[in-house]
Amino acid sequence: MNIEKYPLTPTAMGDATIEVIPFRIRTDDLMTFEGMGTGTAVVLFLVCLDSQRVFFVCLTDLIEKVTTPEDPNWRNKESKILMVPLRNEVALTHASHVQLRFYSARTKLLGLFNKLHYQSVELTYASEDYEEVLRLGAHFREVLLRLEVWDLPSWAGL
Repeated sequence: MNIEKYPLTPTAMGDATIEVIPFRIRTDDLMTFEGMGTGTAVVLFLVCLDSQRVFFVCLTDLIEKVTTPEDPNWRNKESKILMVPLRNEVALTHASHVQLRFYSARTKLLGLFNKLHYQSVELTYASEDYEEVLRLGAHFREVLLRLEVWDLPSWAGL
């Protein structure tokens, strides 16, 4: 069930167990990151000096999708313990780099989605004028193709 549409509830699949690193953070900091909105990806990196490994978690997503649904009263506490999955390791792998590049492109993707919504509304408004729909469609296509989001590595697989 998508957390955007339904409250957090146990799933029919049961609980999953994953290895995590607990990390305590001040709730004042979390509220600051939350207030920045979903267009900005705030990523926490944990560096383990003895093993020389680096782990990450997107706090923007974690707050909205995990922290608040699991603990709606976290804002009333002084600090909160977050769980950083061990599988979120910065490594010399394609998957790790793709995920981090998508975080870095979040603002550009948000711009793309806003532009697509605007263009959809305009095309709907012009839908009874076939020539205008063709003109707008061609213009909108040119505008969209100029955006840098198409350079993201995962688009190639779509």
